[in-house]
Amino acid sequence: MPRRTFNGNISNSLSEEQAYALYNEMAPTVGRLTIKYNSKKDKDENINEDSDEDIDEGTDEDIDKDTNEDSAKHGTGVVIDDEGFALTLYELVSKTGSSIFISFDGSEEQYEAKICKSEELKRQKLALIKVELKNGNLLESANISEDEIFVGQDIFCIQNAFPSKGLGYQISYVSSLLRNFNDIDRLFRDQFLECDMETNVIQTGNLGLCSSEDSLEAGRGAPLFDSGGNVMGLLAFEYNRYDFAIHCQKEKILFAIEEAKRASV
Repeated sequence: MPRRTFNGNISNSLSEEQAYALYNEMAPTVGRLTIKYNSKKDKDENINEDSDEDIDEGTDEDIDKDTNEDSAKHGTGVVIDDEGFALTLYELVSKTGSSIFISFDGSEEQYEAKICKSEELKRQKLALIKVELKNGNLLESANISEDEIFVGQDIFCIQNAFPSKGLGYQISYVSSLLRNFNDIDRLFRDQFLECDMETNVIQTGNLGLCSSEDSLEAGRGAPLFDSGGNVMGLLAFEYNRYDFAIHCQKEKILFAIEEAKRASV
């Protein structure tokens, strides 16, 4: 299946009409994530004692709460390879015992997904997941940007901000580039203490992530596109009415996909 692109120039003057066209073109690549937790028994059985992964086992109270279907977590991801590889935030999908499901606008069908091991992406707080496709189907996929990001550049975000109503989109701009986390305020730097110091953060104008607690959670992992429809980063957190995204480094992500494909042979 061909990779989704948008016939537009990278610019800082994205009009509402262009944004709507971009949404229609790129929305099929954006998935709505639902993360459910198994019972405590299943959770315990799934823990690999020899694994070097950091595991947040939680308390019995946390597990009972997460097992309740009504308290399932929601997030956003973007398909970056038509064989079913998608990118999202590591902390959304990494808890042991979780079951990951992804669905797309225009369809009620849910696909199960599994997290692919990648220490490189984990250090950047990103996760590669493999969607379990049916009948050999392929998915629409987005391209990852290789272009330099500049302050003032228009960005376009498609997010699962309202899980019960489907996807939504917002236009914003790059307000700052925070490199190596040295520029990040101490009040929220703790969110990235174990992050790869080569990882960059994109600060944007408000994209609506902070409009409610539910939309804040479900919008995390949403892709930021440039005006050409290329993925620049994934929304990670909100602070002081600004949104922050982790920059997607194409070379590292493509390497993780190739590793995952080799491991599945």
